[in-house]
Amino acid sequence: MPDYVYFNHSVHVNRGVSCVECHGHINDMEEVYHAKPLSMSYCLDCHRHPAMRVRPLDKITDLDWTPTEDLRDLGAVQLALGEKIVRDWKIQSLENCSTCHR
Repeated sequence: MPDYVYFNHSVHVNRGVSCVECHGHINDMEEVYHAKPLSMSYCLDCHRHPAMRVRPLDKITDLDWTPTEDLRDLGAVQLALGEKIVRDWKIQSLENCSTCHR
């Protein structure tokens, strides 16, 4: 991340965002690298639609976890689970500039 971007891993991890969402499947990498773009638009897309990226806290470190074994229904199941998590945990995905630019 550039020096002008503030990012707090713990805020994300404690709200159900796993490493795999931003970094890719680091468990399958011989050497860890950024498999995702980590651009401002990438981050904003997640902040605008967090339900597709959150998971139960006990699954944060299970990088191969999916909410269902039936991959045909994966998107619908993740959306339903994610919306429940966002609602129950009162997740606030901030989009104002000062959230990341300090």
